[in-house]
Amino acid sequence: MPTSLPLAPVEEPTVGWLELFYDLIMVAAVVVFSIAITRTPDLFNILWFLAGFSMVWWAWLCTTLTMNVQREVNSTAQWLVVLQMVAIIYMAVLLADPIKAHNAYFIPLFGVVMLLVAALNEWLRRTQASGEQTFITRRRNAFAASGLLWLASTLMGGPSRIVTCVLATIVMIAPLVSGWFNKGITLEWLDPKHIGERFALLTMLVLGESFIKVAGAAALKPVATTNTLCLGIEMLMIFAVWLSYFRDIVPEGVPSGVVARRAWMFGHLLLQISLLGVAIGLGIFVKLDDARKVGDIDVIALTVPLALVFVFLCVLGLSSASGEPRLVEVIRLSCAVGISVVGWLTWRYDAVTADRGMTAMAVLMLATAAVTHRLIASDAPRRAH
Repeated sequence: MPTSLPLAPVEEPTVGWLELFYDLIMVAAVVVFSIAITRTPDLFNILWFLAGFSMVWWAWLCTTLTMNVQREVNSTAQWLVVLQMVAIIYMAVLLADPIKAHNAYFIPLFGVVMLLVAALNEWLRRTQASGEQTFITRRRNAFAASGLLWLASTLMGGPSRIVTCVLATIVMIAPLVSGWFNKGITLEWLDPKHIGERFALLTMLVLGESFIKVAGAAALKPVATTNTLCLGIEMLMIFAVWLSYFRDIVPEGVPSGVVARRAWMFGHLLLQISLLGVAIGLGIFVKLDDARKVGDIDVIALTVPLALVFVFLCVLGLSSASGEPRLVEVIRLSCAVGISVVGWLTWRYDAVTADRGMTAMAVLMLATAAVTHRLIASDAPRRAH
């Protein structure tokens, strides 16, 4: 009689269900932000969008680092995180309001978010038995002070409001950039696997927005009037970025040094902002007729964020745990320069149509992803020793 083999033990997931739900809220916020900036892509809206996304991303980061320490959450922590999510959705809707009639509520809502982050750190302090983790108390106080300053800024006007917002920003970022807040904590206490998975998941979701943006832009027009060649090429371009990040950056791991880890985290913020810009630029290009003259705004909307993606991939590669061959970073920077040159040629010369320019960019990106991966793979045995 055949006997069944013993079942392998089920490994506890690194990322909890509450964090995955938080990521869904981030996706919703990203979609709303990208729709808003596509509708009115002027300089003010771009800056307003960048500030709004950075603020939401910072709340996500602070919550992620808290959950990194304690992932077994009780009902108190669950509701603190859920209330954050509700506030973030309202922030996204306010930012996307076309008539901007309720912008004044955006900053106080963010103040509430930071107070909820402070409350989550207080929950962490109460759940930790060790009294040596004074960094939790210091971070809680900093986030609470920042939240109160954001709220106070709404009661002011003119220069006083600007100064208060700047002060709130400094107090808010201090816990993650100042060594004074690290007293009572060692890097070994953190879980690098959890941090790596959290950043990879958010990057995956932001990249997914590129797919959604391209497909959504194509769906707004009849198929006969859609640049179907660009549609396929754009999917290949997104795939090239996907390969460069998930096949090369993610396996390198989270760096162990304090400075390198901070560069790695902030590099992800800049990378994800650039990826959102790529989504918007791709949505513009898929609507272009190949016979139409490509305008300067069209080129800038795509080539600048696309080039920055490879620049920030260099930042992540340089700060990664294993380290990459310097030639890899040279090739990525060369790809960024090449994308810029192709974009300029597409704008400057009629012979370089939108289809031809996009094809050249896609070939350059795929070739870069292939060559850098080969270099990293061939250098792996040396780094293993």
